[in-house]
Amino acid sequence: MDELPDALRHAPAWAVTVALAAGGVVFAAPPAPPASASAASNAAPVRVPAEWFSCDGGKYALQLPHHYPTLPKIGKHKVVDLEVRQVDGATVTTRRFQYIGMRLDVRVLSSDPDRYALLAAEVTSRRWQIGRFSVGTRPWPWMWSPEPSLKDVKLHGLLELVGAGDSALLWLNDGRVERVSYRCRAAAPRA
Repeated sequence: MDELPDALRHAPAWAVTVALAAGGVVFAAPPAPPASASAASNAAPVRVPAEWFSCDGGKYALQLPHHYPTLPKIGKHKVVDLEVRQVDGATVTTRRFQYIGMRLDVRVLSSDPDRYALLAAEVTSRRWQIGRFSVGTRPWPWMWSPEPSLKDVKLHGLLELVGAGDSALLWLNDGRVERVSYRCRAAAPRA
C-alpha cells in the first residue's frame, strides 16, 4: 500500500476515515454533527442587558415553592450537599436538588430551616415550567419581544439576559427554548 500523503500523515485518527476501494486508498472526512442550539453551547452567547430580569421578582420571577420543606415534594429527586460551613454559630448548607429535567442549587441556614435562597436553576425538560422561559416554547408569546432591549435579538443560539444581580442563559433553536439556566444572587432567603 502506498504511503499516506504528508497532509494526512499528521492528522488525528478521528479526522480521517481510510477505506480501500478499487485498489487504491480513499480518504473521507467523518460526517458533520447535526446543527442545533445545543451544538452552539461552545459559542459565546449574545449578552443583553436586562435590568427587568430577576429570579425572585417581576413578571420573569421563578415560580418555586416558598418554603424549603416543600422542595422535596415537587418531584422525584436526588440531593447532594455541595458545601457545609459554619457562619456565626449557624450551619450554612449549599445543596443541589437533581430532578429529572431540572436542577436547583439552594442555600439553607440551620437557624431558619423553613426558608432557602435559590442560587441556580437549570431546566432541560418541558415538564418543569418554573418561569416565563419554558423548554419547548417561545421565550415570549410574539415573534418580537415586549422588552425594548431584545428588539433585534435573533431567536437562535445562545442568549444571555443579564439583570442587576441575576441572569438567564437560554439555548434557542428555531425560536424555541431548548434549555434555560438561571444564576440568582442569594441576597435574601425566600420567605
